[in-house]
Amino acid sequence: MTDVEIVSQVNAEIKGMYNYYSIAENATVIKNFAFILEYSMYKTFGLKYRKSVYKMQISA
Repeated sequence: MTDVEIVSQVNAEIKGMYNYYSIAENATVIKNFAFILEYSMYKTFGLKYRKSVYKMQISA
């Protein structure tokens, strides 16, 4: 998978979850989910480029 495909997949998952829970009263919980997915994305890039998550966040 290319970097663009990974970022697009993460964005699609966040948007899908937000659209699903947007009518709920606790839609702010999606921010926590988005944070977890963002960390997971950095972890994926870190494994792909053999760098730490911290270095991936700095270079983003």
